[in-house]
Amino acid sequence: MNQNPPPGGTPPPIPRPPHHPSSTSIPPQFVPAHTGTAPRQSISLKILFIVLLSLLLLIPDMIIYSLNDERADRQKETTQEISKSWSGPQLLSGPIISIPYITTMIR
Repeated sequence: MNQNPPPGGTPPPIPRPPHHPSSTSIPPQFVPAHTGTAPRQSISLKILFIVLLSLLLLIPDMIIYSLNDERADRQKETTQEISKSWSGPQLLSGPIISIPYITTMIR
């Protein structure tokens, strides 16, 4: 059999498998309807999954929160440490004018 189409002509038709009755779709009147309990179970499972996922995601949230607190404490400690090492207690005073004078006491 020649696989190439004739020049200027149409290609030969592709052979199709025979039609089987098992491949037909079921008419809608014979499709079973969902029972009332199946959707409720799936909703409760979805809610349970969401709750578990939320609790699971709290773990990295707490890790980040504790890391943030630790860094804030470290910042305070470092600020105090640098303040102590750079300067001691400071005395603030203004200019003083010194005028020599003599006092005499009369008794």
